[in-house]
Amino acid sequence: MIDLLDAALGRVTGVRAHGDPLGWTGLLLEHEGGAVSEASLCQAAVGDLPPATIAVYGRTGSAVLPAFDEDPLETVAAEFAQTVRNGGGHPLDAAHGLRLQRIIAEAEAQLAP
Repeated sequence: MIDLLDAALGRVTGVRAHGDPLGWTGLLLEHEGGAVSEASLCQAAVGDLPPATIAVYGRTGSAVLPAFDEDPLETVAAEFAQTVRNGGGHPLDAAHGLRLQRIIAEAEAQLAP
């Protein structure tokens, strides 16, 4: 989710986390350019759950992303294989992953007791 918001609204420059890391967690993300986003995450819900939704609201309008029909890991694997075959780099490389991991670690530290 952080990666998606980073791509859509600009590089994440700050995070504030609240909630329970084993239940519901909220992330307030600050982006380059001044945008702010809020992500609500829960991996512990059970029962008949509604589909995950992603909505963006701004001064000039809003958008709701359709539900994902594909398994995102299949797309990741296919793009990785294509990058290896073609050589060269990819914008979502190890440095990008490390930057996201630092954001996650900062959020986790804020949630620690």
